[in-house]
Amino acid sequence: MRPITEEWVSLADGDYRTMRREFRVTEEPNYRGVCYHAQQCVEKLFKAFLHANHIAFPKTHDITELIELTLPLRPEWEKLIPVASLLTKYATDTRYPGDPFYPAETNEAVDSCERIRPLVLQALQQLDQLRLQ
Repeated sequence: MRPITEEWVSLADGDYRTMRREFRVTEEPNYRGVCYHAQQCVEKLFKAFLHANHIAFPKTHDITELIELTLPLRPEWEKLIPVASLLTKYATDTRYPGDPFYPAETNEAVDSCERIRPLVLQALQQLDQLRLQ
C-alpha cells in the first residue's frame, strides 16, 4: 500500500476506534462524537481507496461525491449511496449547536459505518494482493 494510502487507512482506523469506544459509554454518551467519527471513518476510507487507485478527489466531506468517483472501478458501490448520504451530514451537523442527537440516529450512524467499512477495507486488500502478483 502506498504510504499516503496507509495514512488515510490509519486515520480512518483512529476514527473507527474512537466511534466504537464512545458508542459503548453508558454515562453521558457523546452521541455527536459517535456520529462524527462514523462519518470521518467512512470518508477517509473512500479517500484511501481513491488514492490507492490514483483517482484525484476534491477536499470534500460529501461521501456520496467520493463514492461516485469510485463507481468506474466499483459499480456495485452505488447501492451504498443512500447509507452514505446519511453519514455525510454528520461531518458538519455535529459541529454546531441546535438539534440534539439521539440514540436512534447514533445507532444508524454506527450501523452505516459498520456496513461500509469492511467493503472498502476488503477492496483495498484485494488491490494490494493484485499488485503483489
